Amino acid sequence: MSQDTPQPKLPQNIFLHGEEAFYEDFSLSAEEAMEMLQIKRTRLRDISGHELRVGRKRDGRYIRPFYRLQDIESYKEKQQQRHSRQGASAQLISNYFASHEESVSQQLEADLGEVSQQLQSHLRRQISQIYPYIQQQQQQTQKSLQQQLTAMEIRTHQRLSTQTQHQLDHQQAIVNLHAQVDSLQAMITDITVEQQVLKKHLLENRHLLTTLQDSITQLCQHKTTTRPQPPAKHPKAMAKQRTRRQAKTPPLPGKPPRFRRQAKRTRSLRNLRPNHNGDFANMNNNVFTIN
Repeated sequence: MSQDTPQPKLPQNIFLHGEEAFYEDFSLSAEEAMEMLQIKRTRLRDISGHELRVGRKRDGRYIRPFYRLQDIESYKEKQQQRHSRQGASAQLISNYFASHEESVSQQLEADLGEVSQQLQSHLRRQISQIYPYIQQQQQQTQKSLQQQLTAMEIRTHQRLSTQTQHQLDHQQAIVNLHAQVDSLQAMITDITVEQQVLKKHLLENRHLLTTLQDSITQLCQHKTTTRPQPPAKHPKAMAKQRTRRQAKTPPLPGKPPRFRRQAKRTRSLRNLRPNHNGDFANMNNNVFTIN
């Protein structure tokens, strides 16, 4: 659509489908718009849809923003007017200050002089009112400090006197401890001497005990060697002799013959040997009898 035909009033943000009459007018891409406006992409993104009209249409797989040339020119004109208004206002302000600088400075100097005089008078009044109170407070602080100093001196004197007394007590206690330590050392030396004497007696008694034990063992060995041993008998001969005795003794009338129970021979007779009592014992000195 050409620029001579009347343009309808459009919104700032338009989604184009290709059927609109003004579809071809939105032909400038974002890069071209940035180059014409001399701005960056972030600024273009901020003003798009608010201060600058944008049409969004499909470009391949994506929907991209496109702009019209007349919208860009109108935005540039608005920006120039804004800058010109700002410059004019700044110029007016600077001219006003330049023309009235002397009068403003004189007025400020006069006002400052009056204010300084008022402050000085007010300060003098305040000082005249506060000075006696300050003197009174100073005297009170001096008295309190003097009292605190005297009290500190008294306390320090008492503390020093108590410390000296404690030191004397500690010294006396140390002297007493030294005397006790000396007595304990003497007792320890006496105990060590007694221990040595007892140790010597113990050694002598141990020697006597060893000699007595040796003599007793010798006597026992001598008795065992001199004791008479009975003649050894074979076990089979002893069993035959026992059966003969049983056969010779007849049973009493009215009672059945009584047989003695033979011991179970759990051990081999080879390990048996007779001792001096007539019993048999194995090699491990386990004594048992055969009835």
